[in-house]
Amino acid sequence: MKRPLQLTVFIGVLVLALVLQYPAASFANGTGGSHIEVTAIEEGGHVVEGSPTVTAVPDPGRDVAEVIFSAKAVNEPEELYYPYAPLVNEPYSWTWPTGEPWVPDGDYILKMDITYATGEVETITRKVTVKNYEEPNAPDSPKNLLVEKRTDSALTLAWPPSETDKLFRYEVYKNGKKVADTTELTYTATGLAPGSLYEMRVKARDIYDNLSLDDNTVMVKSHAGNEKEDPNSLPFISEIEAPEPNGVNPRRGGYSGIITVSVTAKDSSVDRVDFYVKTYDSPEESYWKFPTTQVDGNVFSVSWDTTSAPEGKAIIKAVARDEEGQFTTVSRIFLVDNVPADYIPPTWEAADTPPAAYLIGYFAGWATYGDYKILRDLDASRLTHINYAFAVIDDDLRIAPSDPVQDPLNFVELAELKQQYPHLKTLIAIGGWGGSANFSAAASDEAAREIFADSIIDFIVEHGFDGVDIDWEYPVTGGGPGTYPNPA
Repeated sequence: MKRPLQLTVFIGVLVLALVLQYPAASFANGTGGSHIEVTAIEEGGHVVEGSPTVTAVPDPGRDVAEVIFSAKAVNEPEELYYPYAPLVNEPYSWTWPTGEPWVPDGDYILKMDITYATGEVETITRKVTVKNYEEPNAPDSPKNLLVEKRTDSALTLAWPPSETDKLFRYEVYKNGKKVADTTELTYTATGLAPGSLYEMRVKARDIYDNLSLDDNTVMVKSHAGNEKEDPNSLPFISEIEAPEPNGVNPRRGGYSGIITVSVTAKDSSVDRVDFYVKTYDSPEESYWKFPTTQVDGNVFSVSWDTTSAPEGKAIIKAVARDEEGQFTTVSRIFLVDNVPADYIPPTWEAADTPPAAYLIGYFAGWATYGDYKILRDLDASRLTHINYAFAVIDDDLRIAPSDPVQDPLNFVELAELKQQYPHLKTLIAIGGWGGSANFSAAASDEAAREIFADSIIDFIVEHGFDGVDIDWEYPVTGGGPGTYPNPA
């Protein structure tokens, strides 16, 4: 049953929906016609969940003496295949229990050793992906990247071991591109230009082929000539600090409402600190920058309204910068916990006819970071208008999606939703408490207003909206982050 938007001053829809999946067989062929069948989530796919059935189908027409099934994580060595009890009679099928703690999400190799009556042994394998949980099973990146040595043409990074106990290797990135795989705790970048800035990051990959998500990026400047300063002179800060967990489900250790997160500068070279947040499983491009940072001595902090994020994990990172353009990054994973475990969302039947009066609801774009799907879950039969929250105003005074990755996907679904409900109109809401920073500039004079208005027209035409909702918080007095009193 579909559910309409709740109509309050502002609503983000955060609903966990149960998706019924129907298993279908998929297989990989062996050299003699033998293959492995697996009950996958989608027909012909390679993703499994729960306890799939794994079946060996030997070469037809040949007598089989025994079949042994074994499995291992994709990056484990061959000797670590875990064997299951052999079978001597058809069907050669095993139930393979997956899930924490023994078979966490990730990639695996399934192997069948088929011994025929002739004594010949045929080995066939199949790669599958285990996916039982919505959020990624990501290992921890190493923390606190250091510069052991730097010259005008090279720099050596060093880092402590990742806290991940199933580590496979480290992957080193320079200026956003992977440049090395290593199992060591150092890496030397060569061929650098004197006095130039280089962005370096080290990720961890585990035996299940999962890659870390938390950020440890540093921006390092190579020596310009004869500098003698400490080779590790970077703007270091503490790990991200937060109050004691205050989630509505105390045993989960999560956070609810508005909390303050902070870092402390470890040296005087820290010029400023910027904070960013995104949901755990969203892409890097989805990081949202807090418009302002509060400073109290050497402590830098922001107020985070956790209700602006869906239930589940979120990553906050703090980037400390110095006057040379260098920076360091620390990040922390938080559990957002605003919904009681026993909460049961209301249900109702769809309306037979649209309402006679205007009935307008806000839809929070970040609601779809979780399991909420617009076409599946949004009942618009009782609504006349949906305001999509939010677009923001860029520094060029043109409007843009607040999430350049997820928002365009949601716009497509909203356009399809209007085909289901021909009476429905959609508007793009601009601003909100966290996105009103450039309103004053956009309204400051005729030229700015023309740029702003033209961009709105282009936006609603491109993305299929019927109009615009101006949610400036607030004119004259200011209000949200990045705004200020502006009586003019």
